Amino acid sequence: MSKAKYLAVVARKKMFYGGILTLILFYFFSRFYSLTSFPIFCDEAIYIRWAQVIKSIPSLWWVPLSDGKQPLFMWLVSGTLYLWHDPLIAGRFVSGVAGFGELAAIYYLARNVFKGRVAILAALLYALVPFMLFFNRLALVDGLLSFLITVSFLLAIILARRRRLWISLSLGISLGGAMLTKSPGEVFLFITPMVSLFWYLKQQPTSLRNVIKERDFWRFAVYLAFAGLVALSLYNLLRLAPVFYMIARRNKDYLWGWNSLRQHPFDPLLPHLRDTWRYYIHYLTRPILLASAAGLIYLLKQRRWPEILILTLWWLPVIPMAAIAKVFTARYILYSAMPLLLLAAVGLIWINKISRWMFFLLMAAILFATLSFGAKLWSNPLETPLPKDEYRGYISDWTAGEGIREIARYLRQQPKDERIVVATEGFFGTLPNGLQIYFDKSSKITVIGGSVETTKIPATLLNARRAGDKAYLVVNSSRFKVKNTNGLKLISRYPKPGGDALLFWEVTD
Repeated sequence: MSKAKYLAVVARKKMFYGGILTLILFYFFSRFYSLTSFPIFCDEAIYIRWAQVIKSIPSLWWVPLSDGKQPLFMWLVSGTLYLWHDPLIAGRFVSGVAGFGELAAIYYLARNVFKGRVAILAALLYALVPFMLFFNRLALVDGLLSFLITVSFLLAIILARRRRLWISLSLGISLGGAMLTKSPGEVFLFITPMVSLFWYLKQQPTSLRNVIKERDFWRFAVYLAFAGLVALSLYNLLRLAPVFYMIARRNKDYLWGWNSLRQHPFDPLLPHLRDTWRYYIHYLTRPILLASAAGLIYLLKQRRWPEILILTLWWLPVIPMAAIAKVFTARYILYSAMPLLLLAAVGLIWINKISRWMFFLLMAAILFATLSFGAKLWSNPLETPLPKDEYRGYISDWTAGEGIREIARYLRQQPKDERIVVATEGFFGTLPNGLQIYFDKSSKITVIGGSVETTKIPATLLNARRAGDKAYLVVNSSRFKVKNTNGLKLISRYPKPGGDALLFWEVTD
């Protein structure tokens, strides 16, 4: 190799590793900068509170199962609570780290299925896209589920190429982890082996009839079966909990049964598919969807059926979920963004071959759409451009915890020798769990829940005042129905967009 060629290779490697380092630095900045500025969400408060219970009493590792929730995310948060003083950071840190793992997984998966340039673009899009940016910053189980599904697909592809016991074991662990995270993970216990099988058959030069006669095929089949056995064994650990049956019971509260599906097969299927498209427009952005369409056209033109089949199977569970879900939100289909990002990366490479100007124009549109979303999320979270229903849930409704951190800070600044009793609306959710997570180790501050609507000063607060303790009431203005506020002093009011506000009262009489 001539000196000029050698220097060119070195320059390309430096550019490559410099780009990877820049991408990693951007990821960590975008996910962890001002991490607590976004108000705590209802489910975040519940999950973090469960994690604190598990951390304090390890024998209660099954607590999330009492509400029919798989506990892996809460187990992980119970570990990060040792690392961070702020429980909200501890919870959101798990999602951020899972997102980084998924970034690496989507890169290596794209390298195995497509090419290096597709892999780089797929990783870049993952770091930029609002879908991942938003949910990687929230302590919700869906980011962890998406990570484990992506890792499972990557390992399934690798196993199809290399028959190794450790790969099979790792695949089983990732699939089991997905099942221990959320119920949709069970669907991928069947889909992922199919992906591995299709990729295995793609590499065989002979017909299927000849392939199944070969010893290597049955060795591969044993490894796949072993991975499934490991996954099922991990999931069946939950059967040791006395409330394991609650998973099936609570699933009925969120899913329509077979009779309902038979009576109205297109409702809620069609409305939820329209919601899916609406979420994709907001969270994936139109330029990325356009690039995804280009990627699909390219793969169809090239007749790359195995790749199309893998991406289709990855996305396919959205349809049955849309058909049976009683409640449908964007985070439920977070995992489905991955095949669309891969298609978008393929499409961008194809567009670049056709027209450099078109490629740069589309990339500029992607950067503008994604970074404008991120800029709002980082600098002014209450103005984050979310879909209307999502905006209500995360920012403006009772489920949003605007003001909770400030109230917790105020209570911590009270004299240490005073006992404090705080009553809130509701027994479960943003209140009281959103406040309870900040006083997990406090023996002087007690946070208790109450009725959803507050029509009078709770008796517990009146009794606390008579006993000489300080008493406070925290409620949303939309649920505060006390007509006579004598005996209450408004300390602060934390307004939410849309007219609601979190009210912080002190009981004076």
